[in-house]
Amino acid sequence: MGDRKKVLKESGKLREMVMSFPPGQVLFREGDDSTEMYVLLSGKVEILKNDTRIALVEENGSYLGELSTLLGVTRTATVRTLSPCECIVVSGDKVEEFFNGSPALALKLAKILADRLAKMNVGYVRLERRVEQMGQRLKEAQDKLKRREQQLQQLVERIERGGKRE
Repeated sequence: MGDRKKVLKESGKLREMVMSFPPGQVLFREGDDSTEMYVLLSGKVEILKNDTRIALVEENGSYLGELSTLLGVTRTATVRTLSPCECIVVSGDKVEEFFNGSPALALKLAKILADRLAKMNVGYVRLERRVEQMGQRLKEAQDKLKRREQQLQQLVERIERGGKRE
């Protein structure tokens, strides 16, 4: 609750943006064109991709829907409340004003996005290595298949030569 009080103390406008949601409420659905961004103040939500849970979020100050809002793209996942939740709801046209009025939240988002980027970079390097390994295995399999084809061809030729002698 301390973080919540600190955030809300930064700006009276933030208090006006707080909304409560009951358990089971869908904040947005995958594929939606909605433009709101949410900052979780309390409660627990699940993130669903193709109706499969991919994450649970219950850390106060967590952002929900920020990528779609900031990039102007459709929602990449569905977010549904699992408990009563309080969120700051920021409409897409108020995002710049929101971050100008709340430097602590802007910094938190920057850190979250930097952390995601760092993890994606590590994941990308691992993926590149895996693709390289798979490419090498594919080449080895192709070479082995080519040798087997040559052996088979030689065997067929021997059989044909052997059949002509009789």
